[in-house]
Amino acid sequence: MIQIFVATTETQGQRENDFYFVPEGEIVTLPVMTCTNEHVDGPCGCKRSMSGINTQKATTTMKISTFDGNLFELDRMIAEAMRKAGWLAREGQLGESYESRAYKISCEAAKFPVGTIVEYRDGQFNKREASR
Repeated sequence: MIQIFVATTETQGQRENDFYFVPEGEIVTLPVMTCTNEHVDGPCGCKRSMSGINTQKATTTMKISTFDGNLFELDRMIAEAMRKAGWLAREGQLGESYESRAYKISCEAAKFPVGTIVEYRDGQFNKREASR
Protein backbone atom coordinates (compact mmCIF):
# COMPACT_ATOMS: atom_id res chain seq x y z
CA MET A 1 0.00 0.00 0.00
CA ILE A 2 1.28 3.46 -0.90
CA GLN A 3 0.17 7.02 -0.21
CA ILE A 4 -1.27 9.18 -2.98
CA PHE A 5 -3.14 12.44 -3.55
CA VAL A 6 -6.89 12.56 -4.11
CA ALA A 7 -9.12 15.54 -4.87
CA THR A 8 -10.95 17.18 -2.00
CA THR A 9 -13.11 20.24 -1.49
CA GLU A 10 -11.85 20.61 2.08
CA THR A 11 -10.17 23.99 2.65
CA GLN A 12 -11.45 25.25 -0.75
CA GLY A 13 -11.74 29.02 -0.63
CA GLN A 14 -8.80 29.64 1.68
CA ARG A 15 -7.17 31.27 -1.30
CA GLU A 16 -9.12 33.61 -3.57
CA ASN A 17 -7.99 31.67 -6.64
CA ASP A 18 -8.87 28.16 -5.41
CA PHE A 19 -10.82 25.97 -7.79
CA TYR A 20 -11.98 22.37 -8.06
CA PHE A 21 -13.38 20.58 -11.06
CA VAL A 22 -12.46 17.06 -9.89
CA PRO A 23 -14.90 14.85 -7.97
CA GLU A 24 -14.12 14.26 -4.30
CA GLY A 25 -11.76 11.29 -3.90
CA GLU A 26 -10.54 11.00 -7.50
CA ILE A 27 -6.82 10.25 -7.76
CA VAL A 28 -4.88 13.28 -9.00
CA THR A 29 -1.53 13.48 -10.69
CA LEU A 30 1.07 16.14 -11.38
CA PRO A 31 0.52 18.52 -14.28
CA VAL A 32 1.93 17.26 -17.57
CA MET A 33 3.19 20.71 -18.42
CA THR A 34 2.96 24.24 -17.12
CA CYS A 35 2.87 27.56 -18.94
CA THR A 36 6.33 29.05 -19.35
CA ASN A 37 5.53 32.59 -18.25
CA GLU A 38 2.74 31.75 -15.82
CA HIS A 39 3.03 32.98 -12.23
CA VAL A 40 1.86 30.55 -9.51
CA ASP A 41 -1.20 32.74 -8.91
CA GLY A 42 -1.73 33.50 -12.59
CA PRO A 43 -5.03 33.01 -14.42
CA CYS A 44 -4.19 29.58 -15.89
CA GLY A 45 -3.75 27.79 -12.57
CA CYS A 46 -1.35 25.19 -13.98
CA LYS A 47 1.32 25.95 -11.38
CA ARG A 48 -1.01 25.48 -8.42
CA SER A 49 -3.16 22.49 -9.33
CA MET A 50 -3.15 18.75 -9.97
CA SER A 51 -5.26 16.86 -12.51
CA GLY A 52 -7.77 14.08 -11.96
CA ILE A 53 -6.74 10.90 -13.74
CA ASN A 54 -10.30 10.15 -14.87
CA THR A 55 -11.77 13.59 -15.52
CA GLN A 56 -8.56 15.27 -16.75
CA LYS A 57 -9.76 18.34 -14.83
CA ALA A 58 -7.92 20.25 -12.12
CA THR A 59 -8.14 21.10 -8.42
CA THR A 60 -6.09 23.23 -6.05
CA THR A 61 -6.79 21.11 -2.96
CA MET A 62 -5.75 17.53 -2.39
CA LYS A 63 -5.92 15.07 0.47
CA ILE A 64 -3.39 12.38 1.34
CA SER A 65 -4.97 8.95 0.96
CA THR A 66 -3.86 5.34 0.72
CA PHE A 67 -3.82 3.37 -2.51
CA ASP A 68 -4.55 -0.32 -2.12
CA GLY A 69 -2.29 -1.17 -5.04
CA ASN A 70 1.42 -0.86 -5.61
CA LEU A 71 3.60 1.58 -7.54
CA PHE A 72 3.38 -0.50 -10.73
CA GLU A 73 -0.44 -0.34 -10.62
CA LEU A 74 -0.35 3.41 -10.07
CA ASP A 75 2.06 3.68 -13.03
CA ARG A 76 -0.45 1.84 -15.21
CA MET A 77 -3.33 4.08 -14.10
CA ILE A 78 -1.36 7.24 -14.85
CA ALA A 79 -0.23 5.84 -18.22
CA GLU A 80 -3.84 5.07 -19.15
CA ALA A 81 -4.91 8.57 -18.10
CA MET A 82 -2.11 10.12 -20.16
CA ARG A 83 -3.04 7.94 -23.13
CA LYS A 84 -6.70 9.00 -22.93
CA ALA A 85 -5.70 12.65 -22.71
CA GLY A 86 -3.39 12.33 -25.72
CA TRP A 87 -0.15 12.90 -23.81
CA LEU A 88 1.38 9.44 -23.93
CA ALA A 89 2.04 9.68 -27.67
CA ARG A 90 4.17 12.73 -26.87
CA GLU A 91 5.88 11.26 -23.83
CA GLY A 92 9.35 11.64 -25.37
CA GLN A 93 8.77 15.40 -25.40
CA LEU A 94 7.84 15.48 -21.72
CA GLY A 95 10.33 16.01 -18.94
CA GLU A 96 9.46 12.77 -17.18
CA SER A 97 7.65 9.53 -17.85
CA TYR A 98 4.48 8.37 -16.16
CA GLU A 99 6.59 5.94 -14.11
CA SER A 100 8.59 8.77 -12.57
CA ARG A 101 5.35 10.68 -11.98
CA ALA A 102 3.91 7.77 -9.99
CA TYR A 103 7.13 7.47 -7.99
CA LYS A 104 7.24 11.22 -7.30
CA ILE A 105 3.57 11.24 -6.26
CA SER A 106 4.11 8.39 -3.79
CA CYS A 107 7.29 9.97 -2.37
CA GLU A 108 5.70 13.41 -1.96
CA ALA A 109 2.48 12.01 -0.46
CA ALA A 110 4.48 9.92 2.01
CA LYS A 111 5.82 13.14 3.57
CA PHE A 112 2.39 13.79 5.11
CA PRO A 113 0.08 11.76 7.36
CA VAL A 114 -2.98 10.21 5.72
CA GLY A 115 -5.88 12.67 5.79
CA THR A 116 -3.71 15.79 5.53
CA ILE A 117 -5.04 18.47 3.18
CA VAL A 118 -2.32 19.87 0.92
CA GLU A 119 -1.88 22.35 -1.87
CA TYR A 120 0.57 22.24 -4.78
CA ARG A 121 2.25 25.54 -5.56
CA ASP A 122 4.97 25.87 -8.18
CA GLY A 123 6.34 22.37 -7.65
CA GLN A 124 6.04 22.29 -3.86
CA PHE A 125 3.49 20.59 -1.62
CA ASN A 126 2.38 22.39 1.52
CA LYS A 127 0.00 21.42 4.29
CA ARG A 128 -3.18 23.45 4.55
CA GLU A 129 -4.75 24.12 7.89
CA ALA A 130 -8.37 23.07 8.37
CA SER A 131 -10.90 25.85 7.90
CA ARG A 132 -12.12 27.34 11.11
